[in-house]
Amino acid sequence: MIVNTRVIFFYHLPLFTKATSHVDYPTWLSKEGREDICVPVHDIINSMLQSGQYSDFYKRAQITPLPKVSHPKLYKDFSPVSLLFHIGKLCEQVIVNKLKSSVQTAISSSLFAYRPKLGTTNAILQLIGDCTADLDDSDNKYVRMACLDFSKAFDKLQPNIVLDKMIKCSINES
Repeated sequence: MIVNTRVIFFYHLPLFTKATSHVDYPTWLSKEGREDICVPVHDIINSMLQSGQYSDFYKRAQITPLPKVSHPKLYKDFSPVSLLFHIGKLCEQVIVNKLKSSVQTAISSSLFAYRPKLGTTNAILQLIGDCTADLDDSDNKYVRMACLDFSKAFDKLQPNIVLDKMIKCSINES
């Protein structure tokens, strides 16, 4: 459950090394002045968690074009890079850390994405092991397989379905 929890940073604010929006406080402040800003940041994040409201201000990003080639001439020669706010990034980290324990128990052991220290290599090794085990069985002469690519699956994700699944995992709606 996310609500009714308090985040305590003390003096352990992460050191940001990435660029941020030009309207955000500078990166050096999170390094040099973290003892001074940790209490206000702590209070901001806790108020967001307790109210269940995430400010639209922290959802904004400054989009900066990053050249893909040495001498860009066309729009397609650039990649858009989103520069986010420090507090928005911190709040997302806190929420992700709070959700991890609830969500990890709901993820199937045959799913390798979104799980720490697992990835494509593990999925391929599991697939090879399953195929080999099936072929070792004398009743099986061959293995049939269907591979699906879900890379665009989250483009069509319906928030109400996600919310229902989260509630089933005992995660508070807010």
